[in-house]
Amino acid sequence: MRDMRRPFGIVIALAPIGLAVVLAINAGLSGGSASGPATSGSQGSGSARSPSSQSAIVRPPESAIVPPDGRWPPEPFVLARKTRRAYARRMSGEPAEGRSAAGTARRLVETLGGRYSAQLGIAVDQGPDEVERWFLAATLFGHRISAEVAMRTYRTIERAGIRTIAEAAGATWDELVALLDEGGYVRYDFSTASRLLALAGTVIERHDGRISTVAETTDDPAEIEAALDRLPGWGPTTVRLFLRELRGVWAGARPPCDKRARWAAEHLGLGQPEGDARGLAWIEALAALAGVDLRDLESALVRLALAHGRRRAPCPGGDRCLVWLGGS
Repeated sequence: MRDMRRPFGIVIALAPIGLAVVLAINAGLSGGSASGPATSGSQGSGSARSPSSQSAIVRPPESAIVPPDGRWPPEPFVLARKTRRAYARRMSGEPAEGRSAAGTARRLVETLGGRYSAQLGIAVDQGPDEVERWFLAATLFGHRISAEVAMRTYRTIERAGIRTIAEAAGATWDELVALLDEGGYVRYDFSTASRLLALAGTVIERHDGRISTVAETTDDPAEIEAALDRLPGWGPTTVRLFLRELRGVWAGARPPCDKRARWAAEHLGLGQPEGDARGLAWIEALAALAGVDLRDLESALVRLALAHGRRRAPCPGGDRCLVWLGGS
């Protein structure tokens, strides 16, 4: 009988220890003490949580930075800002400043490419006629469709003799649908054909057929963005894409830095200074340091972010970024 009671006695003796361990684990997971957060009635009575009992920032594992479904904002946007930057620098294996940051930015543009307009052979720096071409191309980027399909469709439309949105007014709806299908824009062919015709009519009516008159009328960024946002089928995403590549061409082309570009910069360990809500001072300084065009750098960072959204495996980031190394 004594031998049978001994194990039971050991269990009873160890029970308080197990309960303490469970309570400690629960407190760590809930970010508070085992008794839970203080109620309003207990404040000021000494029962409120002390700073030492508040939950610490949980750092991400060494693996996933972007969730496999590619939702925005990705995981780093959930973490505290300082934690994100420290994590990105640690993953990169080198400081995110000086020559390291400049070399990273330069190599990124060389590897992934820069402006979409330049890739299409559109030189927006050479005058309003090129801006009109870019306006038509940017319109095709407005749907949830890959950049490759949008660029291929623009080239198809251009080969048919339609180089600007005003020229699209001379095509029939059926002709536009056929061109969109040929370029691979099948999912949105009907709606996009209607949108192109409506957009062409509006630009002809409001701006004499040339969107460049918007910049000739005002150089206020807010007014330019509002005028573009009122166009049929255009919204904030398309407006910012269009204006992003017109920095330095239109005086009022000053959209905030794309949030995807900012995420990609932190993913690579480049970091961003405090107090730069729009991200412009940071990316302008980095582009100057790297000796690359600001527009090319921002577009390259966006390309990197979009490539991560298509991945189905975690990426360690920094110098071990799998997309950058060709692992996408």
